[in-house]
Amino acid sequence: MGYKIAGEYMFNCPCTLICPCSVDGPPNTKDGKCYGAGLFHVTNGTSNGTDLSGTDVAMIFTIPGNTTGGNWKIGLVFDNGTSDDKMQALEDIFQGRAGGPFAEFLPLISEFIPSSRAALAYKSGKESSFSIGDADFGYSPILGADGNPTTVSNTMFGFAPVYEVGKGSGSLDMSGIKFDATYGERAQFEYAS
Repeated sequence: MGYKIAGEYMFNCPCTLICPCSVDGPPNTKDGKCYGAGLFHVTNGTSNGTDLSGTDVAMIFTIPGNTTGGNWKIGLVFDNGTSDDKMQALEDIFQGRAGGPFAEFLPLISEFIPSSRAALAYKSGKESSFSIGDADFGYSPILGADGNPTTVSNTMFGFAPVYEVGKGSGSLDMSGIKFDATYGERAQFEYAS
């Protein structure tokens, strides 16, 4: 299965200041577990001839401790208007069956929550936002000394080689994953197999 997709993502979680999962640190949440939600806005891409441009896929997850400790629980949510063939292609990509970067996470995942559908929306820009059904999330970048967003690069676990970090807002209560967001990150992505 060959694919190439590109776009922008945003993720939120309840960790304080900067999420430690990207460097295999223990989550700094009250219960020591990682909870997160994000949205991948695919601006262009194809998978085995299926055009995936203009599609969105949300990801919700929980990790019980350090990232390399495994036992990740991950679910995908697709927009109500996504056709079945596009949904299948995106599920193959983000669940690792189509190879590429998400296949590398498979040894760490213990459970895939059954995929579902909901209204999804993504707003790009300095103050980005996304929604999964009734759950709305916001992002405001932490600015560096030069006035530009603070970035993190070359981490062990990341959805992009360089990503912005900032303050997150919003809350989620879905499929047994419940949290109030305080951290956010955003970046351009490009994945292929």
